[in-house]
Amino acid sequence: MPTLKLSQPAIEKLKAPSTGRIEYWDNQLPGFGLRISETGRKTWVVMYRIQGKLVRETLGTAAVIPSVADARSRARESLLKVQAGINPVEEKRRSEQVARLAAERAPKSFGACVDLYLTRYAERNTKSSTYKETKRVLEHDARAIWEKRSINEIARRDIIDVLDGIVDREAAVQANRTFAVLRRFFN
Repeated sequence: MPTLKLSQPAIEKLKAPSTGRIEYWDNQLPGFGLRISETGRKTWVVMYRIQGKLVRETLGTAAVIPSVADARSRARESLLKVQAGINPVEEKRRSEQVARLAAERAPKSFGACVDLYLTRYAERNTKSSTYKETKRVLEHDARAIWEKRSINEIARRDIIDVLDGIVDREAAVQANRTFAVLRRFFN
């Protein structure tokens, strides 16, 4: 494991290995380094021990964190957390999980939910003709009315109003089909 002073000119001169990957470690901040893969991708890493176990944390690529000083600063922050008894990798995982849960619980617009439903469920689990009809019903009869509304705000009365509107234009069979699609969607 070669060590050198990781500076901007030094990392720009480092070449990719012919196979595998190589790690260069900083002689100014122990545990901080740069990993270069055979494809030329440069990734900042920091290594430390938590409860005797060696942990390698990926800080980001050189494309995302181009400055050695910024990468070294992030590595220093991780090392300080470790000294305080905090596992930076677990902390990052937990914060991402909390953010993901918050995003899932946040009220979504009807239009966004239709897009998710069509790509994640209808397209994968229905025949081509059924998918086309489902998309047409949701786009024409429901999305046009509820596009920006929160999915949580749409009540039974709103669905009845849409179905009554379809019946009023003398398309009772279409109202039944729309009801079936909306029932599947909301379930």
